[in-house]
Amino acid sequence: MKPTKLFLFLAVAVLLGACGNNTENVADATTYEVKGSVKNMQDGTILMLFSYNDGGGSMIAMDTVQAGSFHFKVSPETDNTERFMIAGVRNPDFSPLGLHFWAAAGDCVRITGDNNLIFTWEVNAPAPENAVLGKYIKRSRDLWNRRQEILIERNQLSHKVKYDQLASQAQRLSEEEDSLMILTAANDLRIMHKSKVDAIWLEMFCNNAIISSKLKDFPYTEELRQLYEGLTAEQRNHRFAKEAYIALFSPQSVAKGRAIDGELWDLDGNKHSLAELQGTFVLLDFWGKGCAPCMKALPELAILAEMYNDKLSIVSISTDTDDVWREASKQHPMTWYNWCDGNGSDSMFAHYGKGSIPLFVLISPDGYILDTWRGYGQGSLTNRLKGIIE
Repeated sequence: MKPTKLFLFLAVAVLLGACGNNTENVADATTYEVKGSVKNMQDGTILMLFSYNDGGGSMIAMDTVQAGSFHFKVSPETDNTERFMIAGVRNPDFSPLGLHFWAAAGDCVRITGDNNLIFTWEVNAPAPENAVLGKYIKRSRDLWNRRQEILIERNQLSHKVKYDQLASQAQRLSEEEDSLMILTAANDLRIMHKSKVDAIWLEMFCNNAIISSKLKDFPYTEELRQLYEGLTAEQRNHRFAKEAYIALFSPQSVAKGRAIDGELWDLDGNKHSLAELQGTFVLLDFWGKGCAPCMKALPELAILAEMYNDKLSIVSISTDTDDVWREASKQHPMTWYNWCDGNGSDSMFAHYGKGSIPLFVLISPDGYILDTWRGYGQGSLTNRLKGIIE
């Protein structure tokens, strides 16, 4: 064999075997490999590998930690870079959070850790998404580690303390976790202001927006709202941006005050808004195909539409997707306005407070919310409206 050919042969051999000899992040071109090295981990600890695309996960492999090592070798389902998560199995001493990473065919993913706080284990892999997420985690590693410890401690509480002690200790942990989430949000925002808007940016943005809606004294809500205002139309259409919008421009804020409007379509494809009904009372009826009380309300809505036809505009707004709404409308035709925005439960419904349906919202002729209520009983709509409209 000529020297040049021998050199090429050896180079290819090194690349194909690289994941095994710890020199490169390259595996067999038809698989991806995950090699983990973790200290202070009990032998026999079970780890599961999940695919984690579009926010959902399904288990695809399992391994047991032995002598501080674990290993996954999997054939990918697509040629694209995919997202994965590693998590522990039914172990009260293990962080309930998972470790996220990205890989494609031919990648070797190296993972290192020195404790049971898996979310902050380090990932070394070719896909650029790993470095982007790693930047956020690295900046708040100590905060994330403490949050994981709190989750473990909370999980263990019911096994270690008496019931009368449980509430006070859980409250203490919850308050500490709240403060840690605020500090983590501050770190995330520092990075976000200097980074381009990509899928991970939007995910971090969404996570913090949701936290802002849950914590009473969250100090960065307005900053997050300003970031949202700077997003392009395409970026706002991403599912993380939509979820963030619902959290930041919270339905609770419209329980009183001016009604929230939006783009809605009728069955013929014509666009509408609530503004065109101004000058009459408006009754919004948020309904869905599988909702029995919603169906029971339809006959009374028909009576009210005729009784108050010059004073009241009834708008039934579906919380289903466009195709389900159209099918349901064939089965239950309406003589009043029947509109939909096609976004399902993330529709206008979300801005008036997600929850059970039917949800009714009564709006004054000048566009202000007068009343909101849920559920239906025979005659309840007539009784609600009688004193107001007449």
